[in-house]
Amino acid sequence: MSVKTLEVINRIGFGNNLESNLVYPLDKGYNYICQIDKDWIMSKTWNKEIANKYAIKINDRLYVNHDGTYWLIEKQ
Repeated sequence: MSVKTLEVINRIGFGNNLESNLVYPLDKGYNYICQIDKDWIMSKTWNKEIANKYAIKINDRLYVNHDGTYWLIEKQ
């Protein structure tokens, strides 16, 4: 049996923040792997903030902003 995974598509949202079609990823079977430095994230996102509770895809990895803290996440 194959499991279909969501293709995460980044987009520019309200206030020029980054969003995607994956919001509240922890409710969808994703887990925190490790905390990521905000400066590193900002260097990879052209100094755009990731909107709160959205996951974005950078180089085939997913990152989420949870109340101002950034995390690498993976599907369990």
